[in-house]
Amino acid sequence: MQKIKTSDWIINPVFIFSVLLITQICGHIIFSDSFYPLDAKTWGIIAAGVLAYLTGCMLVVSSIVENEVNDCAMGAAPGFVWILLVILLPSYAVFIAAPQVINVITDPGISFTEIRNDLIDSVTANDRMVIYISYIHYAVALACLLAIAYADRLKIEVVIFIAVSGLLASFLTYGRNILLLYFMSIGVILYFQNLISKKIALTALIGFIFFFFAFAYFMGKGGAKAGWIENIAWNFKVYILGGIAAFNSYVEFGEPNNLGPVLLPKFITGIFFISDAQNQPASKFFPFVETPLPVNVYTAFFPWYHDAGIVGVLIGFFLIGLVSMYLFSKRYKSRLNLFAFSISLYPLVMIIFEEQYFRAYPLWGMSFLLIISLLAIEKIKFSLQLVK
Repeated sequence: MQKIKTSDWIINPVFIFSVLLITQICGHIIFSDSFYPLDAKTWGIIAAGVLAYLTGCMLVVSSIVENEVNDCAMGAAPGFVWILLVILLPSYAVFIAAPQVINVITDPGISFTEIRNDLIDSVTANDRMVIYISYIHYAVALACLLAIAYADRLKIEVVIFIAVSGLLASFLTYGRNILLLYFMSIGVILYFQNLISKKIALTALIGFIFFFFAFAYFMGKGGAKAGWIENIAWNFKVYILGGIAAFNSYVEFGEPNNLGPVLLPKFITGIFFISDAQNQPASKFFPFVETPLPVNVYTAFFPWYHDAGIVGVLIGFFLIGLVSMYLFSKRYKSRLNLFAFSISLYPLVMIIFEEQYFRAYPLWGMSFLLIISLLAIEKIKFSLQLVK
């Protein structure tokens, strides 16, 4: 790792949050004919969340005495990387990835849209096997990112192999969320190690944006007969701007009226809340509302406001600002901190879509277990060296 870069402001949580907010404001002004007018109460809730977020960030900034650069990682790539290369990735390739890829290749009549729709239906129906396989894909992508945190101590061929493996695992989820996490994280991790330039990192970001809209086009999002310009415009409105419009619909009309809290995982609400929701499959997707465009993402404001009103928004966004800025301030402390900061950018960007700090608990649980595994492997290796 290296000295703190003067260009780090680009990935500063305050800057990212500000860009997202300005995009929402400008987008709703420019495309005002595409959405119902936002209620004054909605703007008030958003303003309260913004102030709470900035307060959390400023609290961390005010507590920083100095920017300590202290790369305390081991002198060589950890044993975790060796286990990933020799055991985990080969096993994943043979038993999980290869059968899935072969199934697609040998059935040319099936489209990506059908595959994704089948996957969504299976998850909605609480098909545990499909869910577990998806979790394996997520875990492999995260394990590859953790290994790449040590990329400057590995041969370039090994780095490429790990990076491609993680990309394949991300793609096989057939979802853009994990791809967003993977592209953002790998770019930040490699850039911080001086393995790619700002120009390459920016190119990767632009490449992901292109992939995002191309993926939507080939999946038929926005109409199969729509031209690519109309398709991009529709997807931009729905995915980039639609969340605020859907949240406004909830603020005005109180729909969707979910059973029990939506911020907490179903297995927790099932313990503390006795209702019919306990007997229903875990809801991975919210219902569509007309804004007038059909949208089923409600931004990160929705769960906090739904469960605890304006107080929930204030507390939630204060904590989000606190956590995101804390991880940013510790990004140079160690390789593990760099990994943690890189994946923390994902829920921050997802604020305009949905809440992913609490609701994406499987991802954070996997990340925590991977870090614990790496430390445990190094502890065992160190103990064995002492025995010798």
